Amino acid sequence: MVYHFFETHWGKGYASESSKAVMDYGIITLKLKNIIAKAAKDNVASIKVIKKLGMVYLKDDLCEHDPAEVYVWSN
Repeated sequence: MVYHFFETHWGKGYASESSKAVMDYGIITLKLKNIIAKAAKDNVASIKVIKKLGMVYLKDDLCEHDPAEVYVWSN
């Protein structure tokens, strides 16, 4: 899932709410055992959303040639 909100909508919980819905669908409907998320290291807001979902740090990586962090949720 990739999301982008106009700056006027930042901080209103839309990213958290939509990401939670996608995770719930993956867990409940698709019965996924693992879900991976990646965000650029400088995208602090997205990393906060990922952590709020209960995902844990897995490794460093690249996102479009920029340093990124990878997180995982496992059942």
